[in-house]
Amino acid sequence: MNLDIARELLAFIDPASALRPAGESDPCEAASRFIGALRHRQSPVTGFTPAIVQRVREQADAAQLQAAKAAVEAVFEEPLVATAHTNAIAQRGSLKLMLALDAELSERIGRHVLESRELWEVGPWGATRSIGDVLRVMMAVPEVENGDLAPLFCWLNHQLWKEWEWARTWGETMLGSSGHNWWLHTFIGFWQAGLLFPEFKGFGRFASLAPTYFEHEMRLLMERDGFTKERSGYHWGTVRHWLHAWELARANGIDFSPEFTGLLRQCGETIWQSMTPNAFIPCFGDCAARHSAGSTTELRQTAALLGIPQAKAVAEALEPTWQPPMGMLLFEGRDLLPAYRRLESILPPLDAALHQSGFFFMRSDWSPKADYLAVQAGTIGSVVSSHAHTDMFTFELYSGGRPVVIDNCSGPYGKEAARHWRVASASHNVATVDAADHLAIQDEWRWKGMLTPHVNAWISADRYAYLSTVHEGYRSLPEPVTAVRRKIFYLRGEYAIVIDRFTPESGAEHLYTLHFHINGDCDLGDNGRLITKDTGGNVTIVPVPGLDGAAAIEACPHPLEGYDNPRHLTYSRRAAGKQLFVTILVPFEGAAAPAVTVASAAIACDGRELALHEATGLRIEIDGRTDWYLDQHMQWNLPWSMGPHSGDGRLFHSQTQLR
Repeated sequence: MNLDIARELLAFIDPASALRPAGESDPCEAASRFIGALRHRQSPVTGFTPAIVQRVREQADAAQLQAAKAAVEAVFEEPLVATAHTNAIAQRGSLKLMLALDAELSERIGRHVLESRELWEVGPWGATRSIGDVLRVMMAVPEVENGDLAPLFCWLNHQLWKEWEWARTWGETMLGSSGHNWWLHTFIGFWQAGLLFPEFKGFGRFASLAPTYFEHEMRLLMERDGFTKERSGYHWGTVRHWLHAWELARANGIDFSPEFTGLLRQCGETIWQSMTPNAFIPCFGDCAARHSAGSTTELRQTAALLGIPQAKAVAEALEPTWQPPMGMLLFEGRDLLPAYRRLESILPPLDAALHQSGFFFMRSDWSPKADYLAVQAGTIGSVVSSHAHTDMFTFELYSGGRPVVIDNCSGPYGKEAARHWRVASASHNVATVDAADHLAIQDEWRWKGMLTPHVNAWISADRYAYLSTVHEGYRSLPEPVTAVRRKIFYLRGEYAIVIDRFTPESGAEHLYTLHFHINGDCDLGDNGRLITKDTGGNVTIVPVPGLDGAAAIEACPHPLEGYDNPRHLTYSRRAAGKQLFVTILVPFEGAAAPAVTVASAAIACDGRELALHEATGLRIEIDGRTDWYLDQHMQWNLPWSMGPHSGDGRLFHSQTQLR
C-alpha cells in the first residue's frame, strides 16, 4: 500500500468510529486493518458477499470467464473518468468484476486509480455513486487485498465533497426542481456513501437522505402513472435508479411509505407497458443513440422485485428462450430467480395508455415479431420536462419487431446544429406549419411557453386501437392556425391510418408538412409511396391521393456516428383554408410489399356530400381485400352512407365492430 494513501485514508476516518485503528502502528498496516474491518462487518449490508461471488464463479463457463477478464483488462486502456456520471471500472458491471477480479487485476486497478489522481476532483458529476458501486463489489471478492482498496476510498472522499459542493446548491435555475434524472443518480451516491461508510468524516450525515429525500424526490420526479416528468428516453434508466436504491434500503431495514412503494410499482409497470417487440425502449426525447435489440433481463428483475405478473408474462413472450445468466437473476448482489419463478404469469392487454404523461402504446401481439406503435401526446414546455423535445404527436413504428419509422434521439449536448435539429420539431414524425416548431425553443432545455394537447379519444379494443388528439401550438404564427389534430387508427396486424387535420383562423396560405424518419433502405415512388426494403420487418407508406402533398426524401441532415441517422421523408402542401392529410402505413415482412390501393370515399350525410374537412371516408384495397373506413371530424353526427355501408356513428371500419 502506498504510504501517502494510507496516511490520507487514516486522516479522514471519524475519530469517533468504533473501527478506527488504535495505537501507533505502521500507517499502511493500520489502514489495511481498518479496511479489513469494514469488509467483515455484518451491518450495514452492502448487497454483495463472498458467497455470491463464489456462486457466480461456479456457474460461469470458460468463455464467460475469458470475456470478463478481457473486459476488465480493457479498463487500463481507457481514461478512468472519460464517460459521464460513471467510471471505466464501474462500466464493466458487477457480474464481470466478480468473475474477473483476482489479486493481480485488483492490484492494477488500485494502481490505475492512484495514477489517475489528477482526475479525482475533476471527474464527471454523479461519479460518487459509481465509485461506491465498485467498492461494494471489490470488498466482497476474497482475492482483493485491503491495500488495493485504499486508493478507491480516498478517491471516493475527494469526489463526494467536490460533488456535494455543487449539488447542494441545485435549485429551480437548473433544469427545474423536479426535472433531472441525474439529481436522483447523484444523491443516491451521497446516500450510499453515508449508509455504507459512516466511519469516514462527514459521510454519516448523508444516510439521512433515506427515506426523506427519496420520498420527496419520488413525488416531484414521477407522474402518478409512473413516468418521469422529464418525458424522455432516460425514463427507463431513472426507474432503474429507483429500484437499486429501494433494494439497498430494503436490505438495510429502511422502510418507505405506502405512497412511495405504490408509485414505485407504477414505475415498474411502465417498463412492460412501453417495451418494444425487440425488448428495447421507444426513443422519445433525449435517449440512446441507436435503436437496437435489448434484453428482457431487467424486465424480469423488475417483475420479481415488485411482484408484477404482467411483466413476467411480457418477458416470457418477447424472449421465450431466455436463460438466466450464470443460472441466477442477480440484482444488487441478490438472486431474484426463486422469487421470479414463484411469480404468476398473467399476459396483459395489448395496448397501454399513460394518461398523465400522454404516452400511448399499441401493438399487434406480444411477440418479438409484433408490429408496434408508440405515440407521444403529452405537455411540453414545462421546466420539469427538461429532456423532452418539441415533438407533439410524434410516434415510432415497429414492423415485424424491427424499428422502421423512428426518432433521431438526443445528439451531443451543447450548441451544435446536430443537437438543435434533434430537439426541434422537424426531426420527429410530426406535422408542422410554415416550417415552425410546435413551440418556440429558447435553448436545448427550455421553451418560450408551454403546449398542452387535448386527447379527445383513446379506444383500445380487440381488433383495433384509436387515438384522437389536438394542439394549438401554431396560434402563435402571424396568421394563426388554431388547431392541429392527429388521429391514428390502428387495425391490429394490418395497418395504421394517420389523419392530420389543420384549422387556420384566416384565409392566408400556409406550408403544411408531414415528417417521417425512415430507418433503413427505401424507395420513394413517383406517387409519393415509400417502401422500405430491409431484411425482416418493413413498411409501405401510402399517401391518399388528393389528401397528400409533394413528396421528398433526403439523407439525415445531421448524421452522427453511432446513431441510426434515418432518412427524412416529407409530404408538403402550400394552401389556404382547412387542410387534411391522410396517410396509410402498412407493415409487412420480407421483400414482397403488399399491393395497396387507397382512395377517398364520398360520404352522404345531412342531405349532401360532406366536405373533406368534415369527415374522412376511405376505400382501402390490400392484396385483393377491400376495407371501408369512416372518421367523423365535426362535433355532430347524423346518419350517413358510404359505398355499400351506412350508419350513424362517428367511427366505422368494415372489418371490425367499433365502439
